[in-house]
Amino acid sequence: MATTSISNVNTYFTSLINDLMAVERRPLTILQTRKTDLESKNSIFTDLGSKFSALQSVVDDLSAGSGLAVFDKRAATVTPSTANKTVLTASASNGAAAATYTINVAALAVQHSLSSDQQSSVSQALSLSGTITLGGTALNIVADDTLNGIASKINNASYSNGSAVKATVIDRKLILTANETGNDLSASDTSGSVLQSLGVLDGGGAFKNLLRTKSAASFTINDLPPISSGSNQGITAIGGVTFNLAADAALQTATITVTADNSAIRTKAQDFLTKLNDLTTYLGEKSAITSSTNDQGKTTYKRGALAEDYSYSSLKSDLINDLSGSFYGLPSGAPTMLSEIGISLDDNLKFTVTDSSKLESALTTNPSGAKALLQKAAEKVDTLLKQFSGSSGTLTYSQKSVTDEIGYINAEVAGLNSRFAERRTYLEDYYATLQAQVISNIYLQQQLSSFGSFNVLG
Repeated sequence: MATTSISNVNTYFTSLINDLMAVERRPLTILQTRKTDLESKNSIFTDLGSKFSALQSVVDDLSAGSGLAVFDKRAATVTPSTANKTVLTASASNGAAAATYTINVAALAVQHSLSSDQQSSVSQALSLSGTITLGGTALNIVADDTLNGIASKINNASYSNGSAVKATVIDRKLILTANETGNDLSASDTSGSVLQSLGVLDGGGAFKNLLRTKSAASFTINDLPPISSGSNQGITAIGGVTFNLAADAALQTATITVTADNSAIRTKAQDFLTKLNDLTTYLGEKSAITSSTNDQGKTTYKRGALAEDYSYSSLKSDLINDLSGSFYGLPSGAPTMLSEIGISLDDNLKFTVTDSSKLESALTTNPSGAKALLQKAAEKVDTLLKQFSGSSGTLTYSQKSVTDEIGYINAEVAGLNSRFAERRTYLEDYYATLQAQVISNIYLQQQLSSFGSFNVLG
């Protein structure tokens, strides 16, 4: 069949071809609509995967044997015996014994400190040169160095652990202080006599102007025999507790009270409820069947993307039902319902802390019981979530099923588009040829008419 460009085909034939193709393309439209629905559903599955993971993470934290040990966290509260005094700060590690400790501080640890002689200026070159060694670190001093410059070199030097020296300039004197309270300060002239000339050392290499010798901190805990510490910081004399003596601690008393860190448990429990509600609300939205009525009284219904997936629509009710009822297998004396510790289901089917004082009371007066109940609730949720997670879980199967169907549709669409392209080419050629024949007959009729009354079309 001869081919004629569609641009030369009469608009009547063009319209006819478009109408024919529209009818033939209806299966393609149905497939594309189905693909759009599947892509939307796949997006929902992706969102669900994120919500499952978020909730699972909190569930793992609350479950028995969790490495996070949220129920083992401890809080350390310090109460100075004198108002407006700090005395000390403290922290407690996981599992520290809940107890009260009274700390009586006799003396703070003091750093070893030396002084030079008074110099004429802090900003003029001292015309001293040589190598000094402080805390085991050699420093090169040149003639142009000032007193301030030498102090800067000392402070910017690198020292081995625990041997650092800090320098200040006070009243035109170089003050050298061991950075750690428990260490002796060491200073010497390795070459030249810079430190001797400054008056830090005497002619025999001994310290000329000793300000303070090092001394240990001294304190008692619960009236036990005195304890000494070479440092005021990071004292670990109490198992699981670390405390730091403040500058005003000498001759002061403070009490450290170690308790369970209820704030950490409350925060984790709230996080659990938030992520649980986020999942159940999302499942409700995506599996709901909603209705609307127009002005003529006609009611139409819209089904959520997961309305026909029973496994997902039932997960919401399973989560709510399992957590609303009583829990079994708990230790004697433990609460058996979340409502007993102030957590209830509200009118919007969301779990909330409706009585914070009841929750706090349970964590304080019956910590083991509250812990057992929250862990049991987490285990219930964990059991339900594990049916959907993992390589063999329901969610993975659902995503694969949708992805496979989208792949089949893409292949079918590609095949249909190819056939439709061929079909359109055929129709364009067919009607172009038909149009050419009609035009040819009309032209022949006109030619014959010029010879008389003759009708080639009959």
